[in-house]
Amino acid sequence: MNRLVKTLTAALACALIIPSFASAKSLSADTSKVKIDSTNFSYVLLRYMKEEGIDRNKDGYLTKDEVKLVRTIEILDPIEKGQPTDCDKGLEYFYNTTRMLIKCGLTSIDITKNPNLESIGFDGNKLTELDISKCPKMRSVSCEKNQIKELDLVMNETLLNRMKGCFIDKGDGIISYNERITDMMSYVVLCCDNDVKLVTKREVSGLAASAAGKNTVSIKWNSAKNAEGYLVYAQKDGHYGYVGMTSNTSFIDKKALDTDYNYYWVFPYNMSDSGKMIVGTCAKYTFAKGVTSAVKNLRANGTKGKVTLTWTASEGADGYLIYGIRPGGSYGYIGTTTTGTTFVDTKASTENWTYYWVYPYHMDMYTMIVGGTASYVYSKAR
Repeated sequence: MNRLVKTLTAALACALIIPSFASAKSLSADTSKVKIDSTNFSYVLLRYMKEEGIDRNKDGYLTKDEVKLVRTIEILDPIEKGQPTDCDKGLEYFYNTTRMLIKCGLTSIDITKNPNLESIGFDGNKLTELDISKCPKMRSVSCEKNQIKELDLVMNETLLNRMKGCFIDKGDGIISYNERITDMMSYVVLCCDNDVKLVTKREVSGLAASAAGKNTVSIKWNSAKNAEGYLVYAQKDGHYGYVGMTSNTSFIDKKALDTDYNYYWVFPYNMSDSGKMIVGTCAKYTFAKGVTSAVKNLRANGTKGKVTLTWTASEGADGYLIYGIRPGGSYGYIGTTTTGTTFVDTKASTENWTYYWVYPYHMDMYTMIVGGTASYVYSKAR
């Protein structure tokens, strides 16, 4: 089973590509410039743009041609008292920037609209999280002295490939400060006062399967953080293959075997900007048969000369088998019904309890396939 899983994951993994300039917030095909004011840019960014003379033609607007020239943004001065603290407002316009160094008391930063970033240095801010998933060319990250607990690298193939020679995966994904990843050309340096989890793959956990009706199995799992969807694979009758995909954390297989077990794996995935699929792993497979599930709300009500059993219908059931233990007897068959969700036992004792189980079944040609059962109930006639 493990070999199949590894083969699948390797076959589906693919490269990222860089999104185009059209993904920038406002400087798009129909908008060639944006006004340089506090509506569009933060106080610290306005200050930086003025100091660096980024508005080259001094018309009060940031144009496409001016943006193309901005390869580095360095903001290392703290926010002045009384000024707004939304330091990152306006960064999204600088699509061509490859390097950012910002230390001004950031509490958050959005660089998802800066696809060409290769290097960032956000040391000494107050960041609690950082999303670099839209920066496929990223090769170095420095975020010391922040409060970041986790950094998701799944979509950063360039960075992951460069890290291979200096990253020892101990299995828990935790990198402490004195084990920080670093080499001559690429590095990830994170909080010096806390351990940080580096997420290098998506993984599904809590996978479970249960009978849900004739040739039907219900599969459920825990959500994989930041996953966009899930691929469902199965092995049936010795053959392994694709079953379906979903964006939910559950899936119904309506082509399950009913006479043998179906084995299932679920793989989380993300889509790159080019539409390619990056696939994670599955911690453990699960299995179930496609048979009718146990009835619910089973009740036994004793009345004069009889006990009446009632229950909620089981999806796909063609009928129900009633088994029980009569006073002084042993467990055995009591009766069958194909006409509803009620059974009347006219042979129930008035002196002692009779115990009942109800099994749903469906017919496969001329073969009866019996499903699960709920907990027993008991009663006696009056």
